[in-house]
Amino acid sequence: MSEQIDILASYVPDIVVRRLLQDPTPIVKPQIDQFPAAVVFIDISGFTPLTEALVKSGPDGLESLTAILNAYFGQIVDLILDHGGDVLKFAGDALLAVWPVQNADQDLPHQAWRACQCALVIQAFSQTYTAMSDESLALRIGVGAGDVAIAHIGGVYKRWEHAITGAPLGQIRVAQSLAEPEQIILSPEMWTLVRHKGVGTSVADDCWHLTALSMSIASCPQPRVLPEELAAGLKAYIPGAILDRLDAGQREWLAEYRLLTVLFINLPDFSTSVPLEQVQRIMQALQSSLYRFEGSINKISVDDKGATLVAALGMPPFAHEDDAARGVRTALEMQSKLKGLGWRCGIGITTGNVFCGIVGSARRREYTVIGDIVNLAARLMQAARDRILCDPATYEATQRRLAFTPLPPLTLKGIEYPITVYQPLGALKRKLSQHKSLVGCQRERQHLVELAQILQSDDRGGTVILEGEAGIGKSQVVINFLEWCQTQNLPFVVGAGDAIEKFTPYFAWRPIYKHLLKLGQWADGAARRQHVLDLLADRDDLMALAPLLNLTLGLDFPDTPITQQMKGQVRADNTRNVLLYLLQMALAQVPQVIVLEDAHWLDSASWSLALAVHQQALPLLGVIATRPLAEPWPVEYTQLLEIEQTKYLRLRGLSRAETHQFISQQLEVSHLSAKVTDFIYVKAEGHPLFSEELAYGLRDTGLIQIDQGRCQLVAPDQDLETLNLPTTLQGLITSRIDRLLPPQQLMLKVASVIGRNFRVDLLAEIYPLATDQEKLPEYLDSLQRLELIVLDMPPPQLKYIFRHIMTQEVAYHLLVFSQRRELHRAIATWYERTHAEDLSSVYALLAYHWQQAEEPDNASIFLEQAGEQALQGGAYQEATVFFSQLLALYTPQTQVPRLQLGRWHRHLGEAYYGLGQLQDSQTQLQTAITVLGYPIPKNKRLLGVNVVIQGVRQIWQRWQRRRRLAKSAISQAQILEL
Repeated sequence: MSEQIDILASYVPDIVVRRLLQDPTPIVKPQIDQFPAAVVFIDISGFTPLTEALVKSGPDGLESLTAILNAYFGQIVDLILDHGGDVLKFAGDALLAVWPVQNADQDLPHQAWRACQCALVIQAFSQTYTAMSDESLALRIGVGAGDVAIAHIGGVYKRWEHAITGAPLGQIRVAQSLAEPEQIILSPEMWTLVRHKGVGTSVADDCWHLTALSMSIASCPQPRVLPEELAAGLKAYIPGAILDRLDAGQREWLAEYRLLTVLFINLPDFSTSVPLEQVQRIMQALQSSLYRFEGSINKISVDDKGATLVAALGMPPFAHEDDAARGVRTALEMQSKLKGLGWRCGIGITTGNVFCGIVGSARRREYTVIGDIVNLAARLMQAARDRILCDPATYEATQRRLAFTPLPPLTLKGIEYPITVYQPLGALKRKLSQHKSLVGCQRERQHLVELAQILQSDDRGGTVILEGEAGIGKSQVVINFLEWCQTQNLPFVVGAGDAIEKFTPYFAWRPIYKHLLKLGQWADGAARRQHVLDLLADRDDLMALAPLLNLTLGLDFPDTPITQQMKGQVRADNTRNVLLYLLQMALAQVPQVIVLEDAHWLDSASWSLALAVHQQALPLLGVIATRPLAEPWPVEYTQLLEIEQTKYLRLRGLSRAETHQFISQQLEVSHLSAKVTDFIYVKAEGHPLFSEELAYGLRDTGLIQIDQGRCQLVAPDQDLETLNLPTTLQGLITSRIDRLLPPQQLMLKVASVIGRNFRVDLLAEIYPLATDQEKLPEYLDSLQRLELIVLDMPPPQLKYIFRHIMTQEVAYHLLVFSQRRELHRAIATWYERTHAEDLSSVYALLAYHWQQAEEPDNASIFLEQAGEQALQGGAYQEATVFFSQLLALYTPQTQVPRLQLGRWHRHLGEAYYGLGQLQDSQTQLQTAITVLGYPIPKNKRLLGVNVVIQGVRQIWQRWQRRRRLAKSAISQAQILEL
């Protein structure tokens, strides 16, 4: 418990800890602590260009920026604490520290002496520090002294803030503005206190440049043991974004990437002369407005220019897709309240992706947000004066709900280009709109039923392509159709594509074959192999090809002389022929319905088999559910669409009546309030997944109650529109994830790295918190009850699947890159260990996870093996991806043998040749020749692709012969003759 108290204490200044040591009772009313103090402001010079450079490098740059900041500031923080100081605030690339006079053993000259000595030590450290970047960093330090006050204000929802005020704040602003990089500037008041010990030169405004002290004083670290009863008092000052995760032991998992709307609010009239009661009234007004829209306060600071409050919408645990609109509405409400209290304010608002995490050291830290939009919001606040100014991103996200006045572009300090800004005016006047009736799914369901009836009556099958955007209802159509099949005793089997497995041959078909061939009945591999041989018994020619099934069906046939020789298209064709025959055998007795879901993730071999199955006119109905495919479309998909017998169905959405029925089914109620139906229908606009998630959101937040099959509003007169519930899929999913318990959130994130389908034994292996291991089954059950995941395979090979792919994607992108890398590394290691005897079935997975782990050496090994495997099997599309990714890992600085590099280009050229992309093939093959050091023939007639392939092979043979001779210690002369 003492460790937990120390962690909590690290998130608040020592001044707060000292007050709680005197009285551990949590604060319940505003207070103010007044005392003399030396105050030091430290600013990093050179941090802005470093920030710009790293931000331009992408989201990963924000992590690098935070790592640099923590490595740099972390040591500075420890130096301050070791010299008896207290870090009050972190502010981006700056921090504020104080040396308070709080007991009889101290006086202001003594504390000023300590502060100046610490400033010199910090400056010396900075001058010898080597940053993890090309940008040089230096410190500018301003030091002041005098009477200060720490105000403890707020209290809305028991959340308290602390703010320092006093004359030294104005002193350090002036002093720091005069400081050049690597300089310490003392205010006149500070110089008066230390001039008998200080060495320096006079600068402007009676300030002094401190260069040394004639006497030193020993550092005074003060180790202490904090009592457990401080916990409640400490938590009152710590943001809710991190408290739950700290309690859950997840302090290493606080960092996230978030889409936030950031507000900087300046109160220019705030000063030390304002009575505490008035300050409290202002703070509570700001808190109330912010918390009503479920926003969060990040920090508050005070100087001679007033007070500045930094807030954000979208911080955990409250994310919404309309956070930009909430941010603007918060600002408008704050402005109105403050005006009523006679206070002015200037507000800057920006929206964008930021890094949310911890800055500081283990002894003193803060939860903060870092990103270019944070700096922009501060600049807009400075330019706003008595207005609210929004950036273009905020305007774009809210213009359909709020009215704005565009203003002339502003040139802002530190911003490269003029920024177009917008001033919000308020909500748009709502107009009555005519909603078009959406086409429901009954027509599509009926088409499927009619085709299934034809299959039952005369064994005539076909193919249906069911297409629609993510979440539009493809799965719901399929489920309803399969339920009908059950009532008609029409057998069916389902397979699905997967984003991570999209390069794994026949991945979607594997569960289909295992079901149809009843391979799950045998735990013994030998029995499964014999069963397959029995199915092939009437075809001696196919019996010899049984080893081609190893990768697809998880068998372990030894290669035959025939299969050993098969490569490329020949191997691919023969593998497909064997699979077709087995499918024909399985369908000999009873016609089947075969469903391929998430077909937009199908590998090329699966598409080829789908086309071949259709062309064979087997007694089956194939249903292919897919999102609209990105161009260029797979050739097989295009051919399927062009076949007259293929039925193409495009889903559009639900009508109001269908929305009512759909939500009733999802909530399992017989009566659904018309007001709930209307709200969901208008908000979701007939999108089934939007509707479903919105219904769950209403249920999970307690806004509706379900009793004996009836669903009603908890408060019948409640205007749901005022609640600003999420209105788009990503916002809904993020909001649902935020509302989970911290262990459930972490489990969902970790599982998302594995993929849409995840094995529980793998999840347990890589789950980072050992203390939660025993509760994993409980957490999985709760996530299943919440319908975020679904059981995919029962024990002993327990496996789950994300109910919706978007849930997996949203959870994955909440993780920061360093977290993803570690998890991908753990997954790859697990696959290598689990499949140590034969890695061939997981080459593609290993290549993917090692790439995501940013381990290029390991990734290149498995990319090459996966590419060669795909090339040998005739999966040319996958082969081009693997070898292209492999070559992308290569840089001129990478030490890759010429023979190996030439081989990669050669294989890529052969893969392009297999796809019929002759120009790309020729380019890669010519590159292979050049890499090996041979000239390109000048005669263009000799540059045909076939000729180049033969030429490369001849060169290859020469290189291989050279290597063999070299290994046999043949003389250099003999080698050169070759």
